[in-house]
Amino acid sequence: MIICEAEFETPDPKNPDFSMTEVDYYAWIPYDMATPETPNHRLSLRKNLKTGEYELYRRLFQRRIISRKQITVEIQI
Repeated sequence: MIICEAEFETPDPKNPDFSMTEVDYYAWIPYDMATPETPNHRLSLRKNLKTGEYELYRRLFQRRIISRKQITVEIQI
């Protein structure tokens, strides 16, 4: 994958200290190696516009399944 650094110059309107552009990678942990402390997760690359440094951060998701009568909804938070 080739990433163009010019794409990271536009500030995010919701958080102007960081770039609007983020590149996401999904980290898949093999079933026999996953633990509650290290589940599957997303890694995101963004630019901190205050410092000019690129940051790689991890975001963990919780899977929730909600069932009501005949409707089942699965969400990740």
